Amino acid sequence: MVLALGIILITFVVVGVPTYVYASIVFYRVLKKTGVSKPWAAWIPIYNGIKMLNAIGMRGWWVLLPTVISISGVLISPPGAGHTFTWVTIITGTLSGIILAVWFAKLFRGFGMSPVYAYFYAGIGIPVLNLICIIVVFVGLSLIAFRKDVVWWGVR
Repeated sequence: MVLALGIILITFVVVGVPTYVYASIVFYRVLKKTGVSKPWAAWIPIYNGIKMLNAIGMRGWWVLLPTVISISGVLISPPGAGHTFTWVTIITGTLSGIILAVWFAKLFRGFGMSPVYAYFYAGIGIPVLNLICIIVVFVGLSLIAFRKDVVWWGVR
C-alpha cells in the first residue's frame, strides 16, 4: 500500500508538475496574445477557463457547464474496483469534451488557424483516446503560443 502511494506521488511530481508548468506557460502566452486582462490567470485552474471564455466572447460562468456535466457523471456512476469507466462517465466525459472542443475551435479560429486541433477534445471522454486528445490540443496551443506569425484576429 505504501509502495503504491509512493509510486503515485513520484509519478505526480515527475509527470504532473512539469506538465502543469508547461501548460500554464502555453496558456499564459495564448491569453497574452488575445489581449485579455490578467493573462497570469493561466496559472489558476478554473480562472484560466474563465479568461479563455472571455477571449472568445463568452461569459465566464459557462465554465460551469462541462464541470457540472462531468461531476454528475461521476456521481451517477462512481468508478469502483473492476469498472473504472462506465458508460455514464464515458458519455458525460465525451459531452464535456465536445463542449470544450467547440470553445477551443473558436479560439483557434480567432488566431486564423484550423480548428482541427480543437476537435480532438471531443474524444476526451473515451478512456483509450483521452491522453492522445489532450496532447493534440496542446500541440495546437503550443503552435499559437510560440510562433511569432500567429496573431489574434478576434472571434467573428
